[in-house]
Order: sequence, then C-alpha cells, then structure tokens
Amino acid sequence: MKSIITILSVLFLTCNLHAQKVGKHVKTDSHNLRWYLDYQKAKKVSEELKKPMLLFFTGSDWCGACKLLEQKYFSKNTFIKIAQEYVLVELDFPSKKELVRADYIEDYMSLRKKYNAKAFPTTILLDFKGNVIGRATGYRGKETKRIYTNLLKAALDAIL
Repeated sequence: MKSIITILSVLFLTCNLHAQKVGKHVKTDSHNLRWYLDYQKAKKVSEELKKPMLLFFTGSDWCGACKLLEQKYFSKNTFIKIAQEYVLVELDFPSKKELVRADYIEDYMSLRKKYNAKAFPTTILLDFKGNVIGRATGYRGKETKRIYTNLLKAALDAIL
C-alpha cells in the first residue's frame, strides 16, 4: 500500500512540475481574475466581447516594481472591480526563460517593440480593435492607486 501511495505521489508531482514548466494559456489569480498568457487568444476574446485589453509587461521573477504593482494595486478591490471590464494579458519577461512558454516569446518581443515598452512594469490599454487608449509605466508608491484607477476609468469612458 505504501508503495502505491509513493508511486502516485511521485507521478502527481512529476505531472505538476511539467504543467508548470509548459504553462497554460490563462492563469487565474487569487482574486479569480483571468490573466491571458497567450496574446493571440486574448485578442480574439477582446474582439468577440468588444472589451478593451490591458497588457501588463512584467519581469515576474526580477522586477521589484512589477511585484509591488501586483501586490499593492492589482490585488486590491479598486482594481479588481475595474478589471472586470478588461481582457487582462500578462506579458512576462522573466530572467528564468523556462517560466514562459517558448511559443509566446516571439509575440511578447514583438508587442514590446510595437508598444515601445522599454521599462517594467508597463501597462498598455487597447480598445478591442487594437488601438492604444492609455498607458502607464512604473510603480508610483502612494500615487499608484490614483494614477492607474484614473487611467483605467478614463480609457473606458473614451471608448463607451
């Protein structure tokens, strides 16, 4: 019996490690927000639902400002409420390349160049046609909530 449990445990851990390495097309955060990792899928959803997109350029394993933006703003009710109106897309540029699916990297690099996202974090807001309707860069301490919330609301007002 112990050997069966051991074998099942090893099998389960191996499958989980493989799944994390390969990645998914969408991740759900602790607040049940869906973050698309596949830009092409997110673009289709945005077009179908006629919802704007929020592109979040991040360096998940090295960018301190990116981590602060996620912890101090993206995880707060103010953002969570507004985020329901957007198709959320995370474009990650980690130092550990295995954290991102290889088939996403070309798209991420192309989008970074297209939208001139030189700094991290950079947030680009697009209407469902792909036109830029807003942009913010960095983490601004106590001002972050006001800056990002005003930007997200103004972008929605501009397209409605």
